[in-house]
Amino acid sequence: MRSTNAVPLSTDSLDDLLRKCIESGDVDLPVLPAVGARVLELVNSEDSSAQELATLIQNDPALAGHVMRMANSAAFSGYGKIQTLQQGIAKLGMRLLGQMALTISVSESVFDAQGRTKDRVHAMWRHALASAAWSREIARIARCNTELAYLSGLLHQIGKAVALRNLLKIESETGRQISDDEWDELLARYHQVLGVNLAMRWQLPDTVAEAINYIDDYYGAPGSREVVMVVHAGRELANVSVEGFNEKDIESVLSSNGIFRDLNFYQEDLLRLQGQVEGVQSLLDTMTI
Repeated sequence: MRSTNAVPLSTDSLDDLLRKCIESGDVDLPVLPAVGARVLELVNSEDSSAQELATLIQNDPALAGHVMRMANSAAFSGYGKIQTLQQGIAKLGMRLLGQMALTISVSESVFDAQGRTKDRVHAMWRHALASAAWSREIARIARCNTELAYLSGLLHQIGKAVALRNLLKIESETGRQISDDEWDELLARYHQVLGVNLAMRWQLPDTVAEAINYIDDYYGAPGSREVVMVVHAGRELANVSVEGFNEKDIESVLSSNGIFRDLNFYQEDLLRLQGQVEGVQSLLDTMTI
């Protein structure tokens, strides 16, 4: 039972408590569900088969249902109607279907929230999905790894959800209700270090950790600069997509944001991106929690 005599903490005290948790390793990091970890393993293994992935997904009926709904959304309408997982793998490919399964696992393990933080977590998830979807489309045009771009876009700010999880724990232990300004300040300050910690715990590709660390300094990325640039661009489009798809806002980002010049995108590339709005919006609608 929460004490009514708890002494209110200052923002600095909250900062100190979270920082000490991180420095001591006493951080509550979400566990990637076993099926999600196995999906990563299969997708990244040259020795795995499409049948292994289909069997894995089929053994989890809830996951299979989500994957089929996602595969038949407008975001993937170009592949035609998909009736079975085997057909989905044949049409979409093992890596793309694996992306879908991993997306669902991440939503359930990291972005599952109730109570007063539900709206905040919901917004984080929509932004993560939009970043992933736009990053994949941008990667296609930039001719870089679309799978890594999608995964890095999905997880580049995952540390915010981890920070929120740990701040809720601190809030419960201290009896202090954290204000909106405190949430914003502390999530922004600690999401990168927590995101990298989670990427290491989940044994994600180094590119994901670089996207987390260098999203605002992509020229400083030591090994995956192009993917980090793509994710930065995806994030910029996601910023004007999560609350609705205003074509003028998207056109403004495409025409004025310097990242697209840095990616050497031409006018026809920007027009091609504008044509992907419906698919990105469909993915958000399909996967909204």
